[in-house]
Amino acid sequence: MAFEPEVESADSLRKLIESSPDPIGPEMAQRVRTRLAQLVLAQPDEAHKAASALASRIDKAPLSRAWAQRSLGDALVYLGRFEDARSAYSDSVEQAEAASRPDLAGQVLVSLVGVLAQQGRDDEVSPLAERAESLLKQADDRPQLARLHASLGNVAHHRQDYTRAYKHYKSAQAEFEAIGSPDAMRVVLRINLGNACTELLRTAEAREAFHRAEHESLELELDLLAAQARLNRAVLESLRGQYRLAIDLLEQAEETFRREEAQELLAATQLTRAETYIELGMSDEAATLAEDAAATYRASGMELDAALSELAQARALRAEGRHEEAHALFTAVQAFYQDRGLRGGEALAILERAAGAAVASERVALAREAAQIFDHLHFAESRRRARLIVSDGLVEIGRIQEARAELTRLGKELDSTTSSRRADFWRVLSDVQAAEGSRMEALKSRLRAVRTTEDELLLLPGAELRLKNPGQDNVHRQLLELLVEDPAVGPPALFRTIEWAHDRRSQSGVRTGGDWQARREELASMLHHLQKMETDAIANEDARIDDQTAARTRQEIRRIEQGLLSSVRAASLRRSSTAEASVGERVRDRADSRLGPVSRQLRDGQSLIQYAVVSSGVVAVVVRKGRARAYRLPLQRPELGRRVRRWQMQLESFAMTSGGVRNLDFHRASADRILSAWSQDLIEPLLPDLEGTKEIIVVPHGILHQVPFEALRLGDEYIDETWRVRRVPSVSFLGRSASKRTRVVETDLVLATIESGPPGATPESKLSAFTSSRRTEDPTADMVVRGLQESRTAHWITHGVFREDNPLFSRFATQDGALFAADLKGKTLPLQRLVLSACESGRVVTGRSDDLAGVVVTFLEAGVERLVASHWRVHDEATIRLMDGFYEQLRDHEEAEAMRRAGQATRREWNHPFYWAAFGVYG
Repeated sequence: MAFEPEVESADSLRKLIESSPDPIGPEMAQRVRTRLAQLVLAQPDEAHKAASALASRIDKAPLSRAWAQRSLGDALVYLGRFEDARSAYSDSVEQAEAASRPDLAGQVLVSLVGVLAQQGRDDEVSPLAERAESLLKQADDRPQLARLHASLGNVAHHRQDYTRAYKHYKSAQAEFEAIGSPDAMRVVLRINLGNACTELLRTAEAREAFHRAEHESLELELDLLAAQARLNRAVLESLRGQYRLAIDLLEQAEETFRREEAQELLAATQLTRAETYIELGMSDEAATLAEDAAATYRASGMELDAALSELAQARALRAEGRHEEAHALFTAVQAFYQDRGLRGGEALAILERAAGAAVASERVALAREAAQIFDHLHFAESRRRARLIVSDGLVEIGRIQEARAELTRLGKELDSTTSSRRADFWRVLSDVQAAEGSRMEALKSRLRAVRTTEDELLLLPGAELRLKNPGQDNVHRQLLELLVEDPAVGPPALFRTIEWAHDRRSQSGVRTGGDWQARREELASMLHHLQKMETDAIANEDARIDDQTAARTRQEIRRIEQGLLSSVRAASLRRSSTAEASVGERVRDRADSRLGPVSRQLRDGQSLIQYAVVSSGVVAVVVRKGRARAYRLPLQRPELGRRVRRWQMQLESFAMTSGGVRNLDFHRASADRILSAWSQDLIEPLLPDLEGTKEIIVVPHGILHQVPFEALRLGDEYIDETWRVRRVPSVSFLGRSASKRTRVVETDLVLATIESGPPGATPESKLSAFTSSRRTEDPTADMVVRGLQESRTAHWITHGVFREDNPLFSRFATQDGALFAADLKGKTLPLQRLVLSACESGRVVTGRSDDLAGVVVTFLEAGVERLVASHWRVHDEATIRLMDGFYEQLRDHEEAEAMRRAGQATRREWNHPFYWAAFGVYG
């Protein structure tokens, strides 16, 4: 042969192979394979092309084909194409035996065992491993015997026998250390050893293995292996609750796998991200990722990994409330593992079924079955989770002594488990202690659960993540309920616990990838198009909306929103340094929100009412300057929900009527009955502590955010005849002042979105006369943000849409589509006052942990001192009248008083709260 294969790159080697005038024989094929083995990890794609060229240029000798197919199999493995690699290795073994080269056949069998292990074809592994070991011992090939141990470790790992896998990996590592081999195989072994250590909770040993694997891969310029080390370290960090680091490692790995077109490894990254996102409450993204991973694995014949992906998909579907789909998947995965005799996987499926069971007795039975299997297999962490589910179910059905016994055993392992598991332990123990009558012990345990949960929630910087987090039970509310039942507990403890329960705000901004702006503009454009279709149909009686086009547009809007939201969340997770700074800010906020400082900053004539909804009713803490008192109100959650629904139905009927409402007196009387009932339950019991009050500051909680406190009736009069009312989402927003602004601005701004805004969207008549304002019509989103950043006050008349399902994408119409709440994250707005004359701009959504999200919180976090926003869809003509009166009253009064007087004046003409109580003052 006319060339030497010792070239610098796989591409150069391919060109030499293709230029060879003669077929390539066994000796040169072996030399080419040896060189490609050195290049394959650094240049897998080019190595595959060179191996394919070799396979097409060899002579007819079986040994030539054996070397060529082995080389092709090596390249396919590191491209993640395991099914093709299996076929190539099988052919190589057959040709090596035909050439009477048992040593070569043994070596290739080791590689084939590794591929079969990756594919979960365990039934084929044992006989091949015996053949390989016999052949290698005859040849005294210690490096390949070490590789065989590593492959057998992989088989044990796939069988979820992590103890046996760990022993095999340690044996293989000892062989490699003795040989002194620094090659890629040793790096792969370190990764696999780290995986086994992760499953056995040997976290320090696992982290060291992954770090060394990544370091050695980079030294050898093996990018794919370095990415695999990052992927597996991400799993470890996710288990430890280090979500930001895990997401960062996964994104680095995914970038490499996409570049190298390593589909199976990309699927592994998607599965790991899905599992991490489930822990973070991002179940919508998790379901999609897990489904994609399962499809990729199944196409490659990797059924075990496909089953794991489906298990993650089912968990995500359950978190989304799609219980029937989730149950079907759990059942199918359990049957798959049973057929394969994989007890660990079967137990995982049983445990997930237990976690979703509605009946406590069924939950206990399933979790106990899973726990017994985990105990036999030494799956420590899964067993702890199962035992906690058992304990929780036992408490629910009243078998307290059994629950106590379970927890006693678990308590001995508490230091070895995750923070989520510790929080669950203290929560269930508190329930047991409360059932036993040990009130103080129950309070202490519940407080430990709160503190453990707080530590974990601080890892999640965005309200969007915390809002949906299904891994956190509402320990704050449960603690509050225990406190409420104890008559000795005073207002300070209740006050602080309530504030804890709903003050989890994200002070940090949104930082996303480079395509964020392009996708955001695409979304705004599509919304603008859809809105124009609807507006044209309203304006032109003959016009009709193309339903199919509109449906496709809405579907595309949802797709883009999900992509944007995913990048917002992932970006939030990446910002560890910013998040650490925000933790310090949160600590300062909480120090200022203790009862004493809050009481001292209230002025004479001001009363703050902080509410919390618990299972036994409603808790209220009334705070005056220098004093406070707690109340336990009897209004039950179901009745509260019924009133809210009745109220919203009446508002909707008014909002859908463009002209006058028939039977106005009847509707007003119906509304007044609801408002009077709310007042009787939420305000009148507090009257002894409200004497002399001129202004009430309401801090709602949960569903109480939807109660129109500004319009409640006291006896025969509305509440505004006695007090002015304003709201704050949490106590930490009190006392914020525009004097803290970094620069002084004197501009007053009027923004009017006329083209795509509400009908008659022109500035209210008194507004321009009152302020020395500059007016901007049909601004773009960027113009709105710049204008708000450069103004002292602003009034924006536009069309608003509140998104309860996705508060970050609540939006206001602009000339170029929309301004989203997400656009304001991280912005600083030096506004003393902002008036949003738009529908639903004041609506708030609360999550499992009573976090707040919505336009109000977004603007207040950005620094707006006073925000005037609407509670529901407003009436255009009545709103103009209300705003005229508001600005006229602002000549002599603050915002809350001006809105009170404007509402009274509007009521004389538009006598229903829908018209005159649509706006509230926040901040």
